[in-house]
Amino acid sequence: TVTDVGPALPLLESNIALNGLGSIVSASELDWFTPEKHLASIPPAEVIVAADTVWVEDLVVPFVNTLSQAAAASRSRFGAVVVLFCHKTRSRKTDDLLFVRLREAHFSWHEIRAEQMDDVYRNHDLQLWRLELASGMPGPASG
Repeated sequence: TVTDVGPALPLLESNIALNGLGSIVSASELDWFTPEKHLASIPPAEVIVAADTVWVEDLVVPFVNTLSQAAAASRSRFGAVVVLFCHKTRSRKTDDLLFVRLREAHFSWHEIRAEQMDDVYRNHDLQLWRLELASGMPGPASG
């Protein structure tokens, strides 16, 4: 399942069709400001991929809270969940807030360095992080 806000769903659905993935990929709405309206209809996953998600401070807390809830539901179902988080720094202040909030939400992480990636996916302007939700920890951070 790929997710985005409602207005972006037609583009997601078009890309799914163009890539011939309609039998294995679906698009669902997920608004980080009201995740409780959407998460129940999105199946848990063993791997959550988040790419180009946080570029302004106002999105940090809603993103981390939503990610925490999704990761906690996935961990409940599968016993563990891995989050692959692809990120481009646009503001050091936003990044600092992001990683403080991830820590408060009981995530740990390590960077997957560019030299560890296949040349096809390597991009030195982006960082790829592997996040894990600590076992026994609650989902969302407050704030």
